[in-house]
Amino acid sequence: MSCYIKAPLLSTSFSENGKSAKRRFENILNTKAKKAGVFAFILLLLGMGIAGVIFGFNFNDSILYTCRTFDCSFELPQSWKNKYEIEEKYNNIVYVYHKAIRQQYGEGTGMLFYIEMLEGDNLTHDDITDPGNRTIALQEGGYTYVFGMPTDIQYPVWEGGDKELADDYLMMSENNDKIKKSVKRAARANKGGTAATIKGADLFAVSSGNIHDYMPKLLAGEAVSNYELLPCLGDFATSNKNSLFSLFIPGSGHSICLDVYPVDFPFGCNLIEKDRKSFRAESFGQVTVVESDGLQVTYLNNYEGVYLVTTLRAKQNQYAAAGITIGDTEEFLLTHRPEFKKIDSINYDDEAWFGEYDAAYAYTTNESTKSMVFLTKDGIVCGIELIDGLDGSMYPMDYM
Repeated sequence: MSCYIKAPLLSTSFSENGKSAKRRFENILNTKAKKAGVFAFILLLLGMGIAGVIFGFNFNDSILYTCRTFDCSFELPQSWKNKYEIEEKYNNIVYVYHKAIRQQYGEGTGMLFYIEMLEGDNLTHDDITDPGNRTIALQEGGYTYVFGMPTDIQYPVWEGGDKELADDYLMMSENNDKIKKSVKRAARANKGGTAATIKGADLFAVSSGNIHDYMPKLLAGEAVSNYELLPCLGDFATSNKNSLFSLFIPGSGHSICLDVYPVDFPFGCNLIEKDRKSFRAESFGQVTVVESDGLQVTYLNNYEGVYLVTTLRAKQNQYAAAGITIGDTEEFLLTHRPEFKKIDSINYDDEAWFGEYDAAYAYTTNESTKSMVFLTKDGIVCGIELIDGLDGSMYPMDYM
C-alpha cells in the first residue's frame, strides 16, 4: 500500500473542534354439590385426559417446553432427556445447548439452536437473515418467530476435542427441522403467576424499557437505578440487531452496534476481555479500547451509564456484518454487496491492527458519519471494520 489517509488522532478521526460531534452525540442520545353419576363421569373424563397427555407425549416422543419470559413453546425429542439445557434472555430469545459440551468447554460452545421472537408478522426472509443460518418458523399474532442455528463451530471437532460429545451433538442436531416445525405461539409458563413465581418482577416493572427515556437524566448526572436501566438492554439490542452498522458476535447470537449502551463491555454478549486501555481525547473526553478474541471495541464513556460505541474491528472467522462473514469469498462480497467500493488504502491505525491485506472495500451511507470496511486477502474476507467518525466520515463517498 503506497497511498495512505492522513493518520488521525484516533481511529474515529476525532477533530480538534468537537462542537459538531457533541451535537451529533446529543442527537443520538435523545432519539412501549353434583350427583354421583355426574361426578363419576367427570372423574372418567379427567382420567382420559391425563392418559391422553401421557400417551400422547410417548406417542409423539417429545418433551414440551414452554418459555417463561415470552409467548413461545416447542417440542424436543425424548432422546434429548437430561442432555440439554435452556437459557432465556431479553424476554424474546430462548437458547438450547448441548449440556455436556457447554459444561466441559464453557460459554460460546454447545449451542444447538435458538428461537427469537420479533415484532411484526409480515417480515420476510431478507428481514431476518442476518447474521445467517436463520429461517422463519412461525408468523402469528403480530410476531415472527425466527429459528436460528450456529454460524460457527459449537462442538469439539478441534484437536484434542471429545469426539464422542461431537458425534452426539451432530446426532441431536439432526432433529432441528422437526423442532422448528413444532414452534407455537403459547402463553408463557409464568404468565399470571404469583409474586413467588416471578420474584423481583415488581422491581423491574418500574422501567419503561426504552433506554432513551433515561438519557436526559444520565446526561444531567442524575441517578437512574439498575432496575430502570437493565430491562432496556434487551429491547435496545433487539431494536438495533438488524441495523446495518452492527457486528454479529459468534457464539452469542447477538450483535454490537455503533450506538449507545446502558452497560459497559461486553454489552450483553458472551465475550472475554483480554486487554483494556483508557485515555482522554481532546473534545471527546474518556475513550476506552477493549481487546477480545479477534475483536477490538472502542467507545466513549463521559457519563455514568452511557457507553457510545464508535469503532468495531474484527479479524477472526465467523464475525459478520451486513450479511458478510469473515471467511466468505471476495466474489461473494462483491456480488451481494455491490454498493461497497474499492479504496486505495485504510488508515495507519487500521493497518497496524489488521496487518496484511490485498484489497479494501468501503461503504458510507449518505450524509452519515458511519462507515463499514471489508478487507480481503487471497480472495477471502479477512477483516471487518465499523467506524463512526462522529464529526466526519472516515470514508466519505466522494473519496471512493
